[in-house]
Amino acid sequence: MNCVRFGIAGAVSFFAMLSIGCGSGSGTNNPGVTVHPASGKVLVDGAPMEGVTVILKGKDRGASAKSDAQGTFTFTTFDAGDGVPEGSYKVAVLKLETVGADSSYFDENSPNYGKTPPPEAMGKVVDHIAEKYADAETSGLTAEVKPGDNDFTFEVTSK
Repeated sequence: MNCVRFGIAGAVSFFAMLSIGCGSGSGTNNPGVTVHPASGKVLVDGAPMEGVTVILKGKDRGASAKSDAQGTFTFTTFDAGDGVPEGSYKVAVLKLETVGADSSYFDENSPNYGKTPPPEAMGKVVDHIAEKYADAETSGLTAEVKPGDNDFTFEVTSK
């Protein structure tokens, strides 16, 4: 079940990022689409959590954001913090972390460096948020972006 869960979460993240595009860090990557400021806060079990990824999945494109220590975030569509096109979006919320990984396989000073790590050395991927929120289709969360400032609060649970 966990393989399927993280496969779905990975696929959602991949396609959301693919629809968002990649920025070079200079100039604008916006092809002329009007975007509106969109930000907010994510609460996990009623408390802010740092490092939570929030993904908007729209009909034509998506946007994403990552929360800071106060749980606040600003959405990016084309350029960092630029906002989101007007429209209705389904929302995915996840915080993935790899725990128990053996980093010696990536340390140049280790005798393990460059070797293929065994599966047990890869650690385990843990989502700190309940499974249903990792997929925009099952999360039950939505966002309506309108002209002007848009402020969202997404309340999710860890279990």
